[in-house]
Amino acid sequence: MESIYAALDWRATATPQRPFIKAGERWRTFAEIDYDARSFAAGLAQRGVKPGDTVAHIAPNCEELIVSFMACAYLGAVNVSLNIYLKGDFLRHQLVDSGATVLVADRAGAATGAPLLAGTDIAHVVLIDKADNTGLGLPATVEVADFAALMVPPVSELRAHSKPTDIFGIVYTSGTTGPSKGCMLSNGYYLQLPEPFLLHNWVAPGDRIFTALPLFHSAAQVVLMKALTVEGVSACFERQFSASRFLDQAAAAEATITWGVGPMAAVMLAQPPDRSDTAWPLRLAIWHSADRALLERWETRFGSPVVGGGYGQTEVAAVTLARPEDRAARGTMGTPCANFEIRVADDDDQPVGPGEVGELLIRPRAPLTTFSGYWRNPQATVAAWRNLWHHTGDYVTADANGNIVFADRKKDAVRRRGENVSSFELETAIAQHPDVQRVAVTAVHAVVGDDEIKVSVVPTPGSTIVPGELYEFFAQTLPYFAIPRYLDVRESLPLTPTDRVQKHVLRAEGVQPHMVDFEQLGLSVARSARRA
Repeated sequence: MESIYAALDWRATATPQRPFIKAGERWRTFAEIDYDARSFAAGLAQRGVKPGDTVAHIAPNCEELIVSFMACAYLGAVNVSLNIYLKGDFLRHQLVDSGATVLVADRAGAATGAPLLAGTDIAHVVLIDKADNTGLGLPATVEVADFAALMVPPVSELRAHSKPTDIFGIVYTSGTTGPSKGCMLSNGYYLQLPEPFLLHNWVAPGDRIFTALPLFHSAAQVVLMKALTVEGVSACFERQFSASRFLDQAAAAEATITWGVGPMAAVMLAQPPDRSDTAWPLRLAIWHSADRALLERWETRFGSPVVGGGYGQTEVAAVTLARPEDRAARGTMGTPCANFEIRVADDDDQPVGPGEVGELLIRPRAPLTTFSGYWRNPQATVAAWRNLWHHTGDYVTADANGNIVFADRKKDAVRRRGENVSSFELETAIAQHPDVQRVAVTAVHAVVGDDEIKVSVVPTPGSTIVPGELYEFFAQTLPYFAIPRYLDVRESLPLTPTDRVQKHVLRAEGVQPHMVDFEQLGLSVARSARRA
């Protein structure tokens, strides 16, 4: 297939009545989504959208969102999917940077964006809910229309006949040292996404996938591409994740696969056990980034096979995957997929020794398997691709079986007493303490030698962090060189809109007077006890 719309057109012709997606009250067939997409495309064209233009979206999972995506594909326009939880400067940056002239949104998205539109190119707002803009505060210069008003008779001459290299989507990635960057994703990039998952048995012809992941993230867009391109696959997109109803919803959709992330699985396990836990057996439950213990607990309680190991970024999806049948690979990110060459490298991009920690570098073996660059940011593209390798910014190791194991984010690296400390592993260990609800580890400047370690913790509700008791836990469970010197007890951690800890904020705070210095308390691990 040359393009996303070509794939939809082929499906609508070959299997018009086959269920494609459900993101509302009922299943929609390929023929129905195709017609609606062509109809909505004509409405967008009446508002000036042409090939290469960007159309912004702020809405939770719903069938209108998918129709608009496919309408963009028909026109050769670029779909810009924005996180529905963005606000203020976070959202303003992406609206301005994308250059979108049309915003497709639900009322909540339109209300959030309204005070920001004056400095953007947005001239049209299409409301998924109702065209009534009372109370939204939209500028008078912006035309507001109901989604249904754009559903006009299709115009065949509007079909763009996009090439594989033409950009279909822009997905913004969370910035760590600057504003978020828009990843340009081509038609060819999207169409190849299902292949590695097929080869690793994460999806098979005839599967029905159920997910509550939002379509503004690339993981849910992968699910959409599976339903579009893999024979007999259909996908149900739930509007919002519910731990207590997730499996009941999957059963109602007659799903064979659920698609989610590790934190979702953890919340489900926190629910009271119920006789219905094993009532709907799945072919596979996919929990991205879940560790071995979490996967095995979920499998034991809910009775369905699980998999969670894989590595990907928006820039380079499905670089490594673990096979569901390979239990030894649980807790790892699996082995490299055929479309990529990888290298675990030092700071000079040279390979490190077996078992050593290095940055994961990637380059494609096949065309259009990576992003096409950062939107309007060629400098960042060049920086990411230096020396003909895409630099992921993540530290990894390779185990004896060739599985890639995540070690740390490169920018979060800590070196103490001559040892590289994985903040990921350290946080995972500290999080096992019953009084710790959330934790973040950062490096702080040391007067002499390497870094000192600061741990910022949020107590579990109703508990109190007692420094001496927590240090005793550290001494019993952590290598001596990884024990933090400073303890920062907080009500909350600074977070990005995607729920990632803003570690640069914690690093910038350094050491404050209210923080506990274990060294000043006389707490340390004696040399004789370091191997105890």
